[in-house]
This record gives sequence, structure tokens and C-alpha cells, in this order.
Amino acid sequence: MTRMASSTKHENKEHNDHSTEILEVINNWEHARLRCSSKQFSDTCVRIHFVRHGEGHHNVLAKTKGGCSCQTSPISCPYKEKQIMDARLTELGRQQASANQSFTATLDQLTVIYVSPLSRAVETALLAFHTHHTTNACAFVANENLREQYGAHVCDQRRLVDEITVDYPQVDFSGLKTNEDVLWTVEREPKMSVALRAKAFFDDLKAHHEGGEKGSNEFAVVGHSSFLLTIFHVALDCGDENELKRWFDTGELRTVWVEL
Repeated sequence: MTRMASSTKHENKEHNDHSTEILEVINNWEHARLRCSSKQFSDTCVRIHFVRHGEGHHNVLAKTKGGCSCQTSPISCPYKEKQIMDARLTELGRQQASANQSFTATLDQLTVIYVSPLSRAVETALLAFHTHHTTNACAFVANENLREQYGAHVCDQRRLVDEITVDYPQVDFSGLKTNEDVLWTVEREPKMSVALRAKAFFDDLKAHHEGGEKGSNEFAVVGHSSFLLTIFHVALDCGDENELKRWFDTGELRTVWVEL
């Protein structure tokens, strides 16, 4: 997929801040990393399509107010404004997600689409994989481990399961353990915790794959920028394929092969 427009100045700063935190995680990571590549490198690896949600209303608000200010002026951070709780997609975000449809319609071996339960990710999944949800070709499964780094930022706070189930009946939310969002707090989640959530997801995916279910060699994962950056820098070993390690643009789909 082609890259979207380049990041704004505030986004570049946020990306750099995240990258610095991730470097600290890498230096203290004690777990095995899964080998991945943009090309198939063994008969046993699986194909995974990673997607970042399209532009959300929190992204627009951050652009107009200069981005996250938690380090300098936490009270005025735009990501904490109540109106963007569990932020939804903008019209541009819907277009970005839908732009993936011509490619995803060709994925006839796709078995499960795993998605963060935050609304912007769910909306992106249903639009990006439109053919699969309108034909019931595969399951859409919400997974709490795929959420964005939570805490402090209201845009990353999940709504009640009772609410999102009504809004998105096509998605299986049964794996979420609590109706309320008990993970979100006023304190920001440590980046190491984000990395461990990524590891937990891949551990579960490996168990699913090794279950021997027919056709379970191709999956999709729809999530968020910081979480995806952590996946590709910590949970996965991309070798010298630096293009795989860069920040995801809004609505971007990136396909890789992973040795579970």
C-alpha cells in the first residue's frame, strides 16, 4: 500500500517520544521475538495484515491544538477532552479505511480479523474488510490486548461493552472480561506493559494456529499507531527491513509474514 500524507510537526514529535520509550523497552526485553518479513520465508509462517485505524476526531483535535502536552501542560492536553472519548472516525478516516477494500477483497484465505475494541478501530475494520463482513466470510473478534496505550488520554478509553455491542453487532466482543473499562486510569500505561500485551496477543494467536484449524494461516489485526509501533519494534524481529519499523499512517495496511 502507498503511504498517506507525511506527518505534521506535532506528530513527528510524538513519534520521536514513543520511539525513545520503545528503545528503553527493547533494552530491557527478556522474551523471544518473532521473526517477520515482508516476504514469505518459510512454509510454516503465517500471513498477517496489520491496519492502523483511519483518521479519528482526536487526531484532528490534536492537529489544531499542537498535539499531546502531557509533559508540559497536562491539563490542556487535547487527548484528554471529554468529547473525544473512544474517538470515532472522521469522514476522511472512513475514506482512508475504505481505500483498502480493493486489496482486502482479494484475500480469500483470511480466517479471522482481530480488532481493538475502541470504536475507531472497529469502524476501520468493518470498512477496510467490507467484503468479509458483508458476506460473513470470516469472524471479526475484538481483543482487549490490541488497544492503544491506555490511561490519561480520554480518546483511548473504551465505552461499555453493552454500548459497542449494539453499535457493532458484526463484531464478537465476548472475549472482553468486563463491561466497563477497568484498564483505563488517569495514569498513562507504561510502554513495557504495551509490549507485554503484544506478546500476549501473539501467544494466543500461536495457540489458535497450532490448534490445526483449517485455513488458519492468514489473519488481520486492526489497531493503533503506538501499539503497532511497539509490535514492530519489540514483539517482532524485522531484521534489517527498516520500512516495516516505521510509524503507520492513518488507514495504512501493512502485510507481513510471521513465524509464530
